[in-house]
Parts: sequence; C-alpha cells; structure tokens
Amino acid sequence: MRKEDVIIASDSITGLPILPQTLWELVKLYQQKVTDFQKLKALLFGDVGLCAKVLGEINSIEDKQEPVNSFDQALKALNLEQFLIKALSSPLYDLKNSEEIVWHNRFNQSSVVSALACKFIGEEISYPDLDELYLCGLLHDVGILFLKDSFPEEYTLVLERKNNGEKLSQIEREILATDHLEAGEGVIAEWVFPRNLKKAIIGHEDNAKESYEPAELVPRIVSVAEQITEIIFVETEAQVLEKLSRSWGKSINLPSGFFNRIYPKLSEEISKRAVYYQDVPEDLTDVVLQAHKLITTLVQNCEDKTKEKIRELCRKNEEEKKKAELESLKIILATFSHYINNATTSIMGRSQLIDIAIKRGDIKDENGKISSSMKIIQQGVENITAVLNGLKRLDSFRTVRYHERSNIIDIRDKIEIKGL
Repeated sequence: MRKEDVIIASDSITGLPILPQTLWELVKLYQQKVTDFQKLKALLFGDVGLCAKVLGEINSIEDKQEPVNSFDQALKALNLEQFLIKALSSPLYDLKNSEEIVWHNRFNQSSVVSALACKFIGEEISYPDLDELYLCGLLHDVGILFLKDSFPEEYTLVLERKNNGEKLSQIEREILATDHLEAGEGVIAEWVFPRNLKKAIIGHEDNAKESYEPAELVPRIVSVAEQITEIIFVETEAQVLEKLSRSWGKSINLPSGFFNRIYPKLSEEISKRAVYYQDVPEDLTDVVLQAHKLITTLVQNCEDKTKEKIRELCRKNEEEKKKAELESLKIILATFSHYINNATTSIMGRSQLIDIAIKRGDIKDENGKISSSMKIIQQGVENITAVLNGLKRLDSFRTVRYHERSNIIDIRDKIEIKGL
C-alpha cells in the first residue's frame, strides 16, 4: 500500500464512527429546551470519534476573536447547530458484526481509562489544565481509529499480528506504509488546540529517556497513563508493577503507591462504561429516524440564519455604499463651494454696485430693465447659495430622473428655489 493512499483516506474526520449510545444521547440532549453543556462535555469525553469531530470544529473556526484557552470556553463558542448536524450524521459501526462491537467498545473504554489516568496524574502533580490532559489521553491513539475505519481489512491483519505479540506501530508500517502515530499527527496537523495534543500523539511511545524537558511532560504523562490502562486490563505481576512504579517516579515524579490509590476509581469507571456499552437502544431505526428529523430541523434553522445574515450583510453593504457616496459628494461639494462662492460673491457685489449707481443717477435706467435684470441675477445667486447649503445638510439622498440618460439629486424638500 502506498503512503499517499493512507494520507488521502485519513484526511478527514467526517467519516469517523461514533457509538450508537452517543447518537441516542445526542438526540435526547438536543430535545431539551436549554443545552446542558456539562452533559454535552460528558458525551464528548466518552466517545473518541465524537470528541475528534468537535475538536475539528473548534480548530476550524476562522473568525476567532481570541485564542482558545480552555475546552469549556471553546465549547460555548462553538456553533452548536452546525456541529450537531455533523455529529448526528456520523456513521455508526456495524452492530451486526460482534467483533466490531467488541473492538470499538474496548477501544473507547481503554481511551477513556487512559484519559482518566492522565487527569488523576495531573491532579497528583498539580498540572494547570486537567481538561487538556484528559483530551490528550482520550485522543492519543486516534490514529488507530482512523486507520481501522479507512482500511478495515488491512487493519484486521494488523490486529491479528498484534495479538501474537508483535509491536503495533511496526506492523502498521509494514502493512499500511505508516503507523497510528503518524496518521494521528496528520489528522490534527493544523490544530492549535489542545496545544500539547500533537506532542502526546507522536511522543507517547517514546518513553525510554529518564530525563526530560518540560515540553515533553505531556507525552510522558500519556505514556504512563497508557501503561496504567494496560495493567488494569491485563493481569500484571507484582514485580513488574513495582518496576513500572519506579520508572514513573523518575519520569514524572509520581510517588509510590499512586497506582493503588487510583485503581479503585478506574475500576469503577470501567464498570460504568461496561453497563453503558450494553445499553444500546433496542430499535436503532427509531433513533436514526429521530436523528434524521433533528438534522432536517437544524439544517432549516441554519438556512434561515444564513439567509438573514445575507440580508443583514446586504443592508450593511448598501449603508456603507451610501455613506461612501455621501462622503464623496461632500468632498466634491466642498470643492465646488469654494470656487462657486467666490464667483457668486463677485457677481452679487457687482450687481449691488450697479443698483447703487442707478439710484445715484450714474447709470440711466429709464424703463427699469437694468434694475429688473439685477434682481434676477441676485435671485439666481441666492438660489445657487441655497442649493449649495442644502447639499451640505444632506445626511442621505436619493436621485430622480433628469433626462433620458442622467439623474440628479432630489433636494426639492430640502430647499426653496425662488423665481423658478
């Protein structure tokens, strides 16, 4: 198999399956009048596929006003309707295939246990962001889910050989030309949140070093959490556990006895998850139909909001256009006013001098034609000044047809033109 084929096939998280129980819980959650974000968070924290999808949405938001600092903040800023459309459209794994059911349940269960172990370790060492550690633990092996979903037949061979004791990543490279670490890294290549997830995915198997830089802390925590998960699911000798405990102390400063303290909590979670996995709705057809109905409603809501947003943008664009036109008009008007006012002042001054000369008898106007002409000139100057002043007071305007090929600004209700 070519590596390019793997990259293309695992390039999107859209096709990742989710648990049928998760689908049912999503339907019930949306049917509530007010979204319970804590319940939604609990659903996301219990399903690897769904959690990957929501983080994909969070990291794809283009108009972030500020960087994402916490999962709770990101969840509340999410476009919930758009996410639910994608989530409710997620494929379910084949419930007729018992091996598929067992594998997916175990994969999700072990991922959740690793995530909880990461959280408990974080509490022990006072790590500042426990949600980040949980997400890193939950998704550190997301590459496995991608490869198994994209290449089910080939990955069945991978799992068969792994059950015989061979190293998983080595088998993956032989059969698929890549491994789950590289596949997982490729899937989240553009993600910026959680900030240490990429390090956790590509670095959690590199646990041979005894010293570490602070930047390597998260993958080391995930590596220890993965070992703890394996111990819980596979019977381990006391000597082996003791040796691992010492290595944890060197790697991330975990005190002795830590495993014994968290073991009851993790065992309780395993029991809860076991019950949850068995609680599959009897009639999935009804669940799928309800999900489809909700998708239809959500899509219609999104379309309505999109149309309203387009209308609002059109209104704003029209307002901006008119504002720009008005600003341009004011600039042109200021230029015209400067030169026209100079001319009208001169014309008005000259006409007034002629009136004075007529009154003094310096100019003879026996039939009054000159005086009449001067009044018309003065009225014309006043009309020009009134038009300019009226244009200056405009805060909006409309045009009317002037003649066949041009319009003029309609200011008839703004000024009074005399003598016309």
